[in-house]
Amino acid sequence: MTADSALILPVGVVGWGGRGGGIAREGYRALGGLLQPVACVEPNDDRYEQGCRDFPSRPRRHPSVTALLDAEPLGGVIIGSPNEFHLEHLRAFAGRRVPVLLEKPLDATFERICDVVRFAAAYPAPILVGHCMRFAPILRAAKTMLARGDIGQVCSVRFVQNCHYGNGIFHGWRRERACSGGQLIEKATHDFDIMLWFLETWPQTVAALAGRHAFGGDKPADLRCRDCADRATCPESIQN
Repeated sequence: MTADSALILPVGVVGWGGRGGGIAREGYRALGGLLQPVACVEPNDDRYEQGCRDFPSRPRRHPSVTALLDAEPLGGVIIGSPNEFHLEHLRAFAGRRVPVLLEKPLDATFERICDVVRFAAAYPAPILVGHCMRFAPILRAAKTMLARGDIGQVCSVRFVQNCHYGNGIFHGWRRERACSGGQLIEKATHDFDIMLWFLETWPQTVAALAGRHAFGGDKPADLRCRDCADRATCPESIQN
């Protein structure tokens, strides 16, 4: 794949072996190489190698976001680290003017989410949030219908999040509320974004009801599918 070198945007990636690298690699392919991941922060050796297997080059690896920004002349940075680190990684950009694509959600707690918003308001370069569901064809079609007035004035909306996939979510860092913020932040952030996008307005008041349900039955919380004797027959096993 070749691209006009004058048009190439060199980007850094925080979380090369996970979501950040996935966004960067898809961007590279979709833009014909114009978006070029040249450097990264990825503390896990295996995940770094895993990310490189699906890419034609090996981004230069740095031990921290600060080291990445100090060493590399970047046109932008993709932050795709685990949720609980988003604010910490974003703060490394203080005093700089590097555009940022921040994976949703903004962070894992309400207080840190508010700090991200405050940081972005004072930052002199763009900080964008990756609300990727806006690009789903069915939702773009619905947005077009609403904009044309095909169904008239919208008086009420209801979103139901039936997540029929993602058992693996409960076998990694996302299973811990302190790391992910919980599934309301992880998944419903899409629904709220789409709702605001569809309606092009903001709520005046907000009310919420919540319940907490445990996942895992009578198995110990630290048991992983790969170590469980029932992994071949359990309906919740990520192998099934």
